[in-house]
Amino acid sequence: MKSPEYVATVIKFYRKYLDELDKIPSEKDKNDLAQIFNRGGFSTAYLKSKTGKDVMCYEKPKNWGIYIGKVIKPLDKHKVLINLNKDIELINGDGIEIWNGENESPSTVISYISKNKDDITIGNISGNINPGDKIYRTTSKELNDAARESINQNKLIKRSISASLYLKSNEKVKVIFPDFTYESDVIPEIAQNNPLSKEQIETQFRKTGNTPFNISELKIEMEQSIFLPVSKINEIRRVALERYETFLAKNNEKEINKVPLVLPKIEDKKTTKKAYILLNDFKNTYADYDNVSGYYINFKDFIANENEISNIQNKKYIVLPNVTKGNYDKLIKTNINKIYSSFDGAIISSIGQVEYFKDKTNS
Repeated sequence: MKSPEYVATVIKFYRKYLDELDKIPSEKDKNDLAQIFNRGGFSTAYLKSKTGKDVMCYEKPKNWGIYIGKVIKPLDKHKVLINLNKDIELINGDGIEIWNGENESPSTVISYISKNKDDITIGNISGNINPGDKIYRTTSKELNDAARESINQNKLIKRSISASLYLKSNEKVKVIFPDFTYESDVIPEIAQNNPLSKEQIETQFRKTGNTPFNISELKIEMEQSIFLPVSKINEIRRVALERYETFLAKNNEKEINKVPLVLPKIEDKKTTKKAYILLNDFKNTYADYDNVSGYYINFKDFIANENEISNIQNKKYIVLPNVTKGNYDKLIKTNINKIYSSFDGAIISSIGQVEYFKDKTNS
């Protein structure tokens, strides 16, 4: 639920300091982390067993950004004269918020800046603004641009492949990748003046651009004195890589065959071991298996199939949801007596769920 820029910035610093565990985070890095998103600065959270107000922000529930200065006075035409803290620089595109003590503080993305000695005029912003009001920069254009650039640089993970290229006069150009061959409709001609060189072909063919491939090994077999326009080489490369990508995607698809549940028959009458099965999707017919000792049944299936489940003679264990807040909590408490009477035990997902069964000491 955070922006891509937030994720990119936070992960960058996690990666940096995991690689440099002996280093203390620099002030600039801490400021960048606070700038990208914070509610009242940093805390130790639960690391030192603090709770309540020590880990909560009661002043403002949204992103604060960083404190950058104060209002000197509001001016006409939606402009404000401000004084910035030392080492702070504002640029067009930065987002700011002026804290005036009201629920909705004036805010804007800066579209006008004029500097005069130590004072700065910014706009376009309006609202109830007073001298001395604190100013926070909520977004930094420079920081967000850097984050977006890092996202664009790393969004495509390339796969290294080998390729063989065969060019002969009066024959279709052929490209061979691992387990796949592409035959183009392009046919080279005998060169009249400027024949192609291997170097020219290799330069063009290695330009894989935004494709998911990187050609690590390229073998070129060609006749001497043949000609092919550069545009045709690019076309062959583009189509060949597209076809190869389609081939790989199709062959990597996993076919999922859904088949009915069939349990093995136990022929040996002396065998006492029988199966316990977890039913992710309850069907009444599952209760007919004579070689099943018991069932684990999800709470939601019990609510939807209460009568059928109650009639199962084998041992039954209810499986509570991972999270039992809100409606789930109410449902469990409302149906707790039915659970007691219908099941032989319960599988809980957290220690807190023991509370549901505290009055059933034999469970």
